[in-house]
Amino acid sequence: GPGFQAAKLVTNDALDDGIGTLRLSMGYLEPTAAEIMGLGPDRVLATFQLKSLDTLGPVSIGLEVETAAGRASRVESDGEAVVDLTTGPVSFGEMVDGRAMVMGAIALEGREDMSAQVDFSLRRWGDYTAVADEVFATANDINPSQAGVQVEIQADGAFQLIEVPVGRWDLHAGLSGYLEAWIPGLEVFPAQTVEGAQPASPGSGDRPRMLGGDVTGYLEVDGIGVQDNEVTLADWDFVAAFFGLEVTPGTDGARADITGDGQVNIQDLSLVGANFRRGGPVPVYKPTAGGKPRVHWAQAGPVTAGEIALHRLVAEPLAGLRGYELELAYDSAQWRLVDGDVALAPGLLTTERREGNRLRIAATLVGWAGDLQAAGPVLEWRLEARRDGAQAPEIRSAHFVDGEHRLVAAEISAVTRAVPQVFELAQNHPNPFNPETAIDFTVPADAGMVRLDIFDALGQHIAVLCDGELAPGAHRMHWRGLDQEGRPVASGVYIYRLQSGRRELAKRMVLVR
Repeated sequence: GPGFQAAKLVTNDALDDGIGTLRLSMGYLEPTAAEIMGLGPDRVLATFQLKSLDTLGPVSIGLEVETAAGRASRVESDGEAVVDLTTGPVSFGEMVDGRAMVMGAIALEGREDMSAQVDFSLRRWGDYTAVADEVFATANDINPSQAGVQVEIQADGAFQLIEVPVGRWDLHAGLSGYLEAWIPGLEVFPAQTVEGAQPASPGSGDRPRMLGGDVTGYLEVDGIGVQDNEVTLADWDFVAAFFGLEVTPGTDGARADITGDGQVNIQDLSLVGANFRRGGPVPVYKPTAGGKPRVHWAQAGPVTAGEIALHRLVAEPLAGLRGYELELAYDSAQWRLVDGDVALAPGLLTTERREGNRLRIAATLVGWAGDLQAAGPVLEWRLEARRDGAQAPEIRSAHFVDGEHRLVAAEISAVTRAVPQVFELAQNHPNPFNPETAIDFTVPADAGMVRLDIFDALGQHIAVLCDGELAPGAHRMHWRGLDQEGRPVASGVYIYRLQSGRRELAKRMVLVR
C-alpha cells in the first residue's frame, strides 16, 4: 500500500492449494512510529490474499525491506515520512487454510421470536467430540465467558458463521430447553459461502427445527450441568415443578421456561409432552443414580371373554421419588385397553403416549415438596379380554425420578395372577358428570353378597346399581342420574356406597344438569 516502497513478499515453504490470508501487524515498527501513526501494535496494516496454483503445505509469509536497488523504504502517514526502514524483515504472518462462511436459519419450536444465543460446534463427520478451532471460535463467539461458541440468532432465526474451516463436518447447535439440532456431513470448501443451512433435531420431519423439552441432564466433574439430549420424565418433572410461576432469566427456573416468555405454562409442558422420549443427535447421555424401587403388579384371573380386568401396579419404596414413567405392552388380539387411571395423591401432572399395542404414561408431583411415599398404588389399567384365558399384559419398563431429577430404573417383578384380596372403591369418573358416570370397585374372593347403592345429600335412598354375588376381581357399574323408577334426579351431590358383609366404603360425586 502507500508508504511501502521497494518491498516484497517472501515465502519460505510451499503454499496450500487454496485461498489463504496474510495479515501484517505493526508489531515490528518502533513504538514511537506506531504512536505517530495512531496505530496500536495489534492494528492491521495490510491484508493480502494469495492462491496457490500447484504446491501444497502450510507456509509462513514474511514482508522484507529491500534497499539493494538504491531506493529507500519507509512508512508514511498523510504523505509525511514516519520511519525509514532498513534491509530486513518488517513483519511475518502465517498462511491459514482457506475458510468459508455458513449462513442459514434455526426454527425454535414453540417460539415466534427466535432471538437467542445458540452454542455452535463442529465435529468431524461421524465423531462425537467437538473440534477446538481457535480461529473459528474467536471469529464467532460473542460470549467468551460461557463454554462453547455462542452465536446470536436473529428474531427470524437467521445466523451466520464465518471462518469455518474446510472439511466435512457435523454442525451441531445447542440451546437450553431444546434437543440438539445438527446438519450431518456438511461439506465446506475454500472461500465458499454456504447458504440455506437449517440445523434440525432428529424427528422434526418436514419442518426442520429444534424440538423443545430437554431441560435437565447430569453434572460434570466440575459441577456444571449438562443437558442429556433426551426428553424424559426428569424434564417433565423439572418443568412441572415451576408450573404456573413467573421466572427470571439467569435463575434455575429459567430453564423450565422453554418458550422464553417469562413464565412456565401449558406451552412449556406441551413441548415436553409432545417430544417425550425423543432424543437429539448421538450421543445421548444417560444419567445414573442409586436406590432402585421395586415394581410388582397383579391381575385378577383367570378371565373370560368380555370381562374387564383390573391390572394394578404397585411400587415400593417410594421415599424421595417424585414421579414415574411406565410402559405397558399387551396383545391387541387378546385385550382391548379401556382406560388407565393414576392412583396417586392429588397434585400430579400426567402425560401419555399410545403406540400400537403399547401405552407409555408419566406422572410427577407439582412443586418441590413431598414425594410418592404415601401414595399407595402407582397405576391401574382396565383392559377388556377379547378371549377366554387371555395372556397377561406385560410391564416393559419402569423408571422413577428422584428429588435431584435423576432417572432411577426400577426392578420389575414377575406378573402374578392371584385372586385379589382387596376390597376397594374408586372415585367415579368423570366427576362432575352429565349424563353418565362410571363407578369402579374391586372385591376379594370372600366378598359374598355385594351391594352398590346411591343416596342423595340428605341420605335418602335413590337407586341400587348392584345387589348379589360377584366374581372376585375388578368390576364397573354405570349410573345415568336416574332414580329407582327411571326418573332423572336433580343436580347436586350424591353418595355411592359399596357393601360386602361388614365391610363398607362410600364416596361423593357431583351431578351437573
